[in-house]
Amino acid sequence: MKSMLLMLTVLVCVSGQTIAQQKEDIFHFPADKFDTKFLLNLGKDNKAQLDLKDHDQLKRLPNIDSLLQRFLQDMKPFQDSFKDPLTIKRVEYKIDSSGRREVRIWQGPSPAGSSYVLNKGDLSALKMEQDTVCLLASNYRLVLLLNQYTELPDLLNGRIDVMIQELKESKKDEDWVYRPSDNGLHLKADEAISAQRIWGDVPRPQDQLEINGAVSIQNYRNYFVPSFCIGATAIINNQVWKRHNSHFKYAIGAFWEPMFLFSNASGTMKAYRNDFVTLYFAYGNKDKSVEKKSPFINSFSLSYLVGSRGGFYADHTFRLGIDEIVLFKNNTRIMPVVYFNDFFKGVSPGLRLTQLF
Repeated sequence: MKSMLLMLTVLVCVSGQTIAQQKEDIFHFPADKFDTKFLLNLGKDNKAQLDLKDHDQLKRLPNIDSLLQRFLQDMKPFQDSFKDPLTIKRVEYKIDSSGRREVRIWQGPSPAGSSYVLNKGDLSALKMEQDTVCLLASNYRLVLLLNQYTELPDLLNGRIDVMIQELKESKKDEDWVYRPSDNGLHLKADEAISAQRIWGDVPRPQDQLEINGAVSIQNYRNYFVPSFCIGATAIINNQVWKRHNSHFKYAIGAFWEPMFLFSNASGTMKAYRNDFVTLYFAYGNKDKSVEKKSPFINSFSLSYLVGSRGGFYADHTFRLGIDEIVLFKNNTRIMPVVYFNDFFKGVSPGLRLTQLF
């Protein structure tokens, strides 16, 4: 056999496999390898699915028609085994970084059983499932769902490469329109192209509104200042796919925080409450599982004095906090802060320790 067919391996057909076994990724690609999924409608119920790590990898895709022509050339020794139109066929074709190709094949009757149609006394068998061709490389996966494997040569008419080019030119979010009916985006320039994010079998984390409570201790100048805060935070997991398929989630919150300062100037210890309102923004890695809660890696808060007692704070005092440190399962946080009034007058640095509930 010619050297160009090197490393071709054929899996023996097994008729007793289940649907789950038939559709198993026999090259064992990790479920989280690809985060972006493009769907191409090729007509007559034939479809192509292109999986990428992100949108920018479109730039490094080879010419798809040329790739499929090479695939068909390598598959010529097996053409006779694919002649039965009623068997379900799955072909996986892997290309490694050195250009070496490896092929694995599954073929057999439908795991769901046989189907027939009776027309004027004539009994005809029906094929109820599509054939699958899966091309795998280090940075992409192309899956073709075909009514018949033998229809693949007819699809090498340049249409797929035109669609890929249209995807490469879709450089703005405005090039896409979101349809809640199928939870995906469709390219405005070509309705046959859609896009979705891949989450595998893991439930998608939902956007949510949280009611938050916390206690804090901090220093202000030479004072030890306890406080508590109550508020709400909107967690935005960015469910709708956008051009760069953001891997981040965002938090936007608003809080009321009474701070307590103590003085015994008159010989009697007194507590003075000073009220701040706080706006909070943070972002972090998107949670891939609803059972996990990943921390926010960058944060920003800005507080403003709205109620002053005891003369501890100057009028128009602000407190600015940046990049809190997360401890103990995301519930304990340390944030460096700086107090100032007006336009950075009376600057005083501090440190704030917060325990969330």
